[in-house]
Amino acid sequence: MKLNRMAERLTGAAITKYLGITPLINAGGPNTRHSGSRPRPEAIRAMEAMSEVFVQIDELLIAAGECIAELTGNEAATITSGASGGLVVQAAAAMAKDDPDRISQLPITDGMPHELIIQRGHRFIYDHLYLAAGASFVEVGSTDGCTLDEVEAETARTARKLYEGAGITADDLSFENMYDGYAEFHQFHIEGLGYRGMKAGDALDFYQTDISIEGPNPVLPSGGNIGSGRTRFWMHTDSIQQLQGRAGERSVTGVKPEIAVSGGPTPFGGNFTVWSATPD
Repeated sequence: MKLNRMAERLTGAAITKYLGITPLINAGGPNTRHSGSRPRPEAIRAMEAMSEVFVQIDELLIAAGECIAELTGNEAATITSGASGGLVVQAAAAMAKDDPDRISQLPITDGMPHELIIQRGHRFIYDHLYLAAGASFVEVGSTDGCTLDEVEAETARTARKLYEGAGITADDLSFENMYDGYAEFHQFHIEGLGYRGMKAGDALDFYQTDISIEGPNPVLPSGGNIGSGRTRFWMHTDSIQQLQGRAGERSVTGVKPEIAVSGGPTPFGGNFTVWSATPD
C-alpha cells in the first residue's frame, strides 16, 4: 500500500500493516513498552488543538503540571515522556532539587550529591536510566540478599547524606515518617537516622517510650501502613500535611511539627526527603 493511498483511510490497523509491525492485545494496562495507553477522545482533541500553535515547551510543562496538580489534589505534578523519562527526572530532581545552577550543570555532578544506593538483587533492566542524569550507583549486598551489618551501614549512610544535604542534624527532627509497608524495615530506617538519639539495636527499647502523636517521640504520625493498611499515599504526603497543619485527627501535638524526614521503601533504595515548615 502506498503511503498516499493509506492516508485516505488512516487507521491503526492500516498503519501497522504498512510498517510491517504486529499489533498486540494489551492485557497489562498502561506501560511504555507497549505504547502507553489509549488516550481519551478529549485528550486527543486537546493534542490536535495544541498542534496548531507554538509555545515555549518549559513554560507549557510548568503550566500543565500546575493544572494536573490542582485537578488531582497534589502539591505538584510534572509530565514525562514515559516511565523511562520519569526515571531520569527522578534522579535529576534528587540531585539538583530546585537549584537552577545545579539543574543547568547536569549531567555533570561535580560538587553535588550524586550517589544512588541500590541493592544488587534489586537491579533491573531499565535502572541505567537513573545514570543518564549524571548519578552513579553504590551497590550493596549480593544478588541473593544482604547481611544485617550491611543494612545498618547503608541506613546510616543514607541518614548522613540526608542531614548533610539539608544542613541539619538528627536533633532537629520534629518527627519521622519513614516507610513501614515492610514493617521490619522501619526499625532500620529510624535507627539509621539516629532518631531521638537511637543507635543500632535500640528500636525495641525506644518503642517502650511515648511514641504516640501526643508524646515527645512521635513515630509514624500518619499511623503509617502498619496502622492504616495503605489507605493513603505512603510517606511524603503525610509529612507535608503534618507540617501544613492539615493532618486532622492524625496531627502531631506532642511536639511542634517543624522538620520531618520521610523515605523508603527499602534500606537500600527508594527516595528520601527532609521537609521543613519554613523555607529556612
